[in-house]
Amino acid sequence: MSNHAAITNRWFEEVWNQGNEATIDEFFSPEGRCYGFPNPDSVINRDEFKATVRQFRTPSLASTQLSTTPSPRATNSFSAGRCK
Repeated sequence: MSNHAAITNRWFEEVWNQGNEATIDEFFSPEGRCYGFPNPDSVINRDEFKATVRQFRTPSLASTQLSTTPSPRATNSFSAGRCK
């Protein structure tokens, strides 16, 4: 597995599946911005991203597991939201 794939898998497992905010702190710069999430016109900072993750992890969605899968379109490319 490439380093990019390992990082992507870790992000999905630790942030989305486990709700580990320490992983967000590790990978998301304090000055960083997330564009186009959760809405197409959104621009949110790290703390707002954490709040969005908490909101997505409410009991009604907590049983949904996210994973990455290789994209058939490109090498080292991953789809960003496969739900199980």
